Amino acid sequence: MWIPSYSRDLLLGVVLRTTSRSESENHFFSNFINPHLNLIEFWMRFESVVESQRHGQLQLDNESSSSKPTLKTIKHLERHVSEIHTFANFYKFQDEFWIACMDCEIADKQVTEEGHVVTIVDNGHSRGVKRQVVYDLSNHVAHYSCEMFECEGIPCRHILCVLKGKGLHELPSYYI
Repeated sequence: MWIPSYSRDLLLGVVLRTTSRSESENHFFSNFINPHLNLIEFWMRFESVVESQRHGQLQLDNESSSSKPTLKTIKHLERHVSEIHTFANFYKFQDEFWIACMDCEIADKQVTEEGHVVTIVDNGHSRGVKRQVVYDLSNHVAHYSCEMFECEGIPCRHILCVLKGKGLHELPSYYI
């Protein structure tokens, strides 16, 4: 229970927990093999399962290279992310970006020693609560206390509101 808090500042992406991965693999393989198989039957089924997974991955690769995800806005930032992320990651980004466009707005900007402190008004679930995002103008990197990017690899709505407000056409390389 303490590990996520301790490693909160480490970028782990969306790493599955060991038990989740194990349960997922067990469920997947239980459809093809059972404990009563001899070694040759097990090996033949195992190879066919792996080949099936490879075929599915090739289909997904082909689908993502030959089609484009549906955009919700006409913003260049969203279009750029649709070209560099996988569909699954893009749709997570798109959900946060949509909320940044619809529910968040910049209320105030201050210059401090840490960088620009941008105050965001979040009119979504928080209903008008002000959030402060620290933004470094030199490299276009913003930090917010929820640390969603550090944990999941997707910038949160507050950071995206600042990036959108700065008029960026591309996602800074730090976030890729």
